[in-house]
Amino acid sequence: MAFTSGTASNYLDLLDKLKAFVTTTMTPAGERWSVLRWVPGPPAELVLQGPGTAGTDAIVVGIQSQPGVDFGNWKLRGFTAWNGALGFDAQYMQSAAYYASLMTASMPYWIVANGRRIVVVVKTSTYYEMMYLGWFLPYATPAQYPYPMLVSGSASYSGARWSESGRMHVVKAASYPPAGFFKPVTGWVTSFNVWPVSNYVSNTLRESPDGSYPLLPIVLNYLGELDGCFDVPGYGNAAENIVTVGGVDHLVVPHVGRTGYGDYWALRLA
Repeated sequence: MAFTSGTASNYLDLLDKLKAFVTTTMTPAGERWSVLRWVPGPPAELVLQGPGTAGTDAIVVGIQSQPGVDFGNWKLRGFTAWNGALGFDAQYMQSAAYYASLMTASMPYWIVANGRRIVVVVKTSTYYEMMYLGWFLPYATPAQYPYPMLVSGSASYSGARWSESGRMHVVKAASYPPAGFFKPVTGWVTSFNVWPVSNYVSNTLRESPDGSYPLLPIVLNYLGELDGCFDVPGYGNAAENIVTVGGVDHLVVPHVGRTGYGDYWALRLA
């Protein structure tokens, strides 16, 4: 199973559940992630390495917990390699830090993973958090684009409470998203566009004539697509609806707490 859901008691328990799922229970077993560093904390620190879908890659992502006054967050980084002798923030060619805004109270969650990437959606009160850690699907061969890494949360600064306005999901950020991706020639890129939201297509999407909802790929800077994430029309739609396409369920997720017609996306639960 490449999908799990449930309720975490707080942001530290969510990290435990994520670690357990991607390292011991997700299937196929050959795509499970390995632990490069685990510090239970608090503060907790988890660094994972994914094998890709063929078992030959080394995809490195990291999460470090950060306590707040009445909340708890995750600091997120992507790495091109990992040196266990160095600290979380001292690795060579690491991404900038991005942050997931979480709670010290119970939170429903959905985790979808394969050997290439991990996507997490968390409900924080009436808001929704989204994280993408790992590779996207590039419009290139592995030789042309060997490390298509994306790391994203909802904020580019520490201390962002889950109820703060202005936070964004990378799938709905027209520009300057709280995310970075690794480009072969220039390294980490922090300013880019995401289609279809960057072309305002999301605001005009409607359901199909038969009442079904079309799913559009989410394209990162015209270089490739996010794995398992799709734009979906918001007309007549609502948070946590299930859209089934080709026999596969997709969870409808709002853009943090926004409810406009162009503020929804869908996560493939497989």
